[in-house]
Amino acid sequence: MKKIVCMLLLASLCFTGCFEKVEDVPQDNNEPTVETIKSSNEKQQYFLDKLNEIKNKEDAIYSDYSLSQVEINASSEDILKDYDNLLNDVYAYLKENMSKAEFEKLRQDELKWIAEKEKAIEEEGKLWEGGSGEAMARNAMGTRYTSRRCKYLIGLLKDLKYSDAPYVVDTVSPTGFAGSSLNQIKLFSNGDTYWIQYDGAGFEEENIIKNELVAKNAEDVTADEETVLLTGVNIEKVLEEEVPWLSISKTEEH
Repeated sequence: MKKIVCMLLLASLCFTGCFEKVEDVPQDNNEPTVETIKSSNEKQQYFLDKLNEIKNKEDAIYSDYSLSQVEINASSEDILKDYDNLLNDVYAYLKENMSKAEFEKLRQDELKWIAEKEKAIEEEGKLWEGGSGEAMARNAMGTRYTSRRCKYLIGLLKDLKYSDAPYVVDTVSPTGFAGSSLNQIKLFSNGDTYWIQYDGAGFEEENIIKNELVAKNAEDVTADEETVLLTGVNIEKVLEEEVPWLSISKTEEH
């Protein structure tokens, strides 16, 4: 019973108020190294892919109720290290590509954030002091702060040079009907929105059977029950066939 309580508390720490799920990107065993990627938009997508990879690993660990408390403590430490390493990589890239004035502002903000994170970890640890779940609680709080910071720093890459080419900013799937997991709506940074469908044999590029432009100038994409809703300014619907689970809505110009 104590283990179940620990797992539930950990889940609330990790997922309540955290960042939205990033695009479900298939992992490539031959993925390029950071040094081989040239443009910042490619770099941003690379970092988003790595962020999603860690998040998937995190989800798998915290949904495995067969793990002992010792195993959970060790796994939560590994997850935090993964987020820390990603954060350091993104921070180093920004240091190399931002102006000195811009980076100095970021550096000061980073110092403030580190202090806030360490304070939160200490306060959380005191609540579990002496208990078998103290390490897990500390790591979970650190993960909560670091994962959100990773997404924030990755978002800063969009303002760097070479960031004109569009990149994926959000992905959702319709829910509540057969085949929903095989359909994805991908929203790109320039507002182009694509309907991607997989054949069910996997989620690799070769399994894509449909990759069709749905809308242009979209601003947001959300999934509500069985419907995927696209909203934005001056949306131009380009999809010819009717899709029952896809709804496109305009908002007033601003």
